[in-house]
Amino acid sequence: MKRQEKKKINVRHELPIQSNRNRTMIWAAGLTFGITAFLVKLIFYPAPMHNPLAVYGLMAGFVTGAAAWYLVIFRPGRSTLLRGALTGILVGLFTPAIMWILFGMFTSLIDTSARDAFGWSLTYALLTFTTLTAWLSALLGGALGVSLIRFQENLEDGNPAGLPRD
Repeated sequence: MKRQEKKKINVRHELPIQSNRNRTMIWAAGLTFGITAFLVKLIFYPAPMHNPLAVYGLMAGFVTGAAAWYLVIFRPGRSTLLRGALTGILVGLFTPAIMWILFGMFTSLIDTSARDAFGWSLTYALLTFTTLTAWLSALLGGALGVSLIRFQENLEDGNPAGLPRD
């Protein structure tokens, strides 16, 4: 009688075995998207009155970029240009909303009178963002995502600078 072996099922949901370079790319993506959000906020929206500081853009870009890179690129173990562009577009669209949420949370902790105004401020910011600058942040995020995928491919080839080989 033949003995049948049962297939082992991965019930612990372990991460795929990937190199440390791919794990480092999660941090690199978070920093790249965070610094870009910081610079965009600083350059295009410098007014500090009733407007989040650029540090909130940095925090939101880092968190959103690292999370999106982990979910779309790292966890499935597939790094393609299309996935990179999709990740960048998602980060570009969600970062401003998360920035305003962080701003509202920290502001309402410091100033309790700001809690009432936070809802209207968030609504105004999201409506303004979606009508005026969503296309720009999605385009910029997509370009950054593709650039990060190209950088990751060059890292895996042992050529981080992307220089031609002799």
